[in-house]
Amino acid sequence: MGQKNLLSDTDYTDGRDKRFAASVLLGKVAKIECSEKGANIRCLLADRLDHKGQPLVTMPVPVLQVCAGGKRSFAMPRIGQNVFLTKLPNSTCNYGAMGFFYTTKDPPPVTDPLLDYTIWDDGKTYVKFDANKNADPFLTWDFQGGWKATVAKDINIKTTNGAKVTIEGDGDVTVKSDSGNITVNAASGAVTIQGNSGITIKAPTITLDGFVHTTQNMLTDGVHTDSLGHHH
Repeated sequence: MGQKNLLSDTDYTDGRDKRFAASVLLGKVAKIECSEKGANIRCLLADRLDHKGQPLVTMPVPVLQVCAGGKRSFAMPRIGQNVFLTKLPNSTCNYGAMGFFYTTKDPPPVTDPLLDYTIWDDGKTYVKFDANKNADPFLTWDFQGGWKATVAKDINIKTTNGAKVTIEGDGDVTVKSDSGNITVNAASGAVTIQGNSGITIKAPTITLDGFVHTTQNMLTDGVHTDSLGHHH
């Protein structure tokens, strides 16, 4: 069998290979249907018309996820996104959303192939990593809506090769321990805590292990004890 026979279903008029005309479809997300039964979308098929000449809309089709058992992930497209559909093997009409793609009318947010980049609907919140040779090595997070984390175990942040740790707040900064102690230990470098409006450190016991240098007045409510005894 020669190449000509293999491509016998190709439409030489418009240059399209029609062998996958029913098994592979391109559409746009028309509706999102998520429930405890599944994460599905309905897709508008602009090149397929019904008997009234209107574009067909699919039945609910599942959206491919990274993981969907044990470890589970969840990410859904938005209305109007381009979607790539492939036929599922369990019937002649069921499809699955295998992925999404960009076009000239719906361009990507960045064009550098060495950027790992995600930007959300507000157009400002993004996560970026640049893998170019001379690029800034930072993993950049810019969360316009804030960031919140709840962790059930210990948190350990450690730098190497003399790297610095900076915590900077435009407003108040609060460090609070309801049941434990707070220890600031400067083993070899300096510890700087700076705030324009106020810094609050609250704990049953606060230990500063290292040289403490105050450059402004200090106000103490209660008893202050040093090597010379108690001071009020």
